[in-house]
Amino acid sequence: MAIPYEYVGRSTIEKARDRAINLAREQLLHLAVFRVGLLLPADARDTFGIGAQYSEGAAGYGTAFGQWSILKPGTSVGFGFMFDGIFDTGGDIELTRVWNVIAFYEHVWNARWKTSFFGGYVQTDYNANATRIINSHLPGAAGSLQCGVPVGGAVTGPAMLAGGLGNSCNPDFSYYQVGTRTQFNPHPNLDIGLEILYTKLNTAYKGVTAGVAPGAPQQTVFRIDDQDVWSTFFRWQRNFYP
Repeated sequence: MAIPYEYVGRSTIEKARDRAINLAREQLLHLAVFRVGLLLPADARDTFGIGAQYSEGAAGYGTAFGQWSILKPGTSVGFGFMFDGIFDTGGDIELTRVWNVIAFYEHVWNARWKTSFFGGYVQTDYNANATRIINSHLPGAAGSLQCGVPVGGAVTGPAMLAGGLGNSCNPDFSYYQVGTRTQFNPHPNLDIGLEILYTKLNTAYKGVTAGVAPGAPQQTVFRIDDQDVWSTFFRWQRNFYP
């Protein structure tokens, strides 16, 4: 581990930056990514695939989404946030664990029509130390207890009621998506498709929260809760390269 240099007149920001860089260099050696996958052509008309992945300290390898937030008309909201690692002043980086599993099946009806089914699940886990660090920066007066942890300096997160009473106080979250798509090819270079997708977010910090008014048309939010969304996509794509 490199030792941060210091000299008279260096700002607190510069020192914090150097500390973060050195911690990152030290912890970079410990990140891990594991991937497995399988693609099977069941027959001339069918294809099946499955894959799984585990990462530690490299969250971007586990999912393409760095942050989730779903607001729908009502009084609840769901969210989740993701970082490669969490650290506080003078401490080590606590690496974030992310794992996923995905699968798909495609059936070719004929030369012009095909239908696919697909789905995936992603889980983001913060260890006990990372959870404590995050909770120590929830909104609240310095020194007050939020989720059982003294607030060292409010940064981000949900506004708690009675120090987190009635809330899970857990930053872990997960989500899954399942969908189907049917595609029509009237010409080899023209794709016309209809896709239906269902998304389920298992939120971080599930439970009650202080009233937050995001603004119209969203009502005042009093609860952080799991959310789901149905989506439909229509695609008309002209390909100019084979």
